[in-house]
Amino acid sequence: MSKPVKITDENFDELIQEHENVIIDFWATWCGPCKMMEPVYDELAKEYNDVLFGKVNTENNPQTTSKFGIQAIPAFIFIKNGQPVNQINGAVQKDQMEDKLEDVFDL
Repeated sequence: MSKPVKITDENFDELIQEHENVIIDFWATWCGPCKMMEPVYDELAKEYNDVLFGKVNTENNPQTTSKFGIQAIPAFIFIKNGQPVNQINGAVQKDQMEDKLEDVFDL
């Protein structure tokens, strides 16, 4: 995958089962920090082909948002083999995201 994939309440389970390493960006259109993270997230998606980068619009997908207890955005959930294993809350530097990706997914 070279760009983030839109994840919805309807396709969430299927995408999680199909990919070993997944990171999900929970965001909303009105969220300033989410907009700041978008180019970083897009760039990482191009660089890490072993990871599915997904995006969940919190306003349109309440089931998935609730499932992970998301109360503040942006929030990034790391999922390995179908299980959430780590999380980053808020906007962070690209190198912080890279360090977490490499650590969590053994890249």
